[in-house]
Amino acid sequence: MVAIMSLHFPSRCQLQRHPIGAGRRLGVTLVETIMVVTLLAAAAIAGGFMLDGQWLSRRSATDVTIEVSEALRTARNTAMMNQTVVSVRHDQIRGREILSIIEQAGPMRMGKRWEIDLGDKPAISGAPTEIFFKPIGSADRALEWKIVDGSTAGLVLVTPVDGNVTHKLP
Repeated sequence: MVAIMSLHFPSRCQLQRHPIGAGRRLGVTLVETIMVVTLLAAAAIAGGFMLDGQWLSRRSATDVTIEVSEALRTARNTAMMNQTVVSVRHDQIRGREILSIIEQAGPMRMGKRWEIDLGDKPAISGAPTEIFFKPIGSADRALEWKIVDGSTAGLVLVTPVDGNVTHKLP
């Protein structure tokens, strides 16, 4: 016996579209719309506080304060690693703040000089204008430089005994 199977294909006219069921919906509710609008308003208000008139100068003073403290730390570490004296001096040349770093020749390698251009916006004030880091990591004197950009200011400090470099951001 052979079983014959017949396949039945519905014609196009028999296909029906079912309406949206009770569990599915189109669009958004009023509550969802209000929540989105509230979140956007809160983001706009928060952005207004962050982007006050001093935001750009505060950002610049922060960046330069970090850059100056990192340059001083690098000079101290170079003095200890190469067993030589390294000096850091800030100058204002043609309206731009420049950090000059001079590594004296030592037993490990020849001397070296490099400069870091901090730009024309920030102003560095304070005493002394030059500091020397010794091969043991200490500094020849205390240092306090104030980095000012507009109405915001950062502070870079060096302690003489251990040569520790710290900074305070605006």
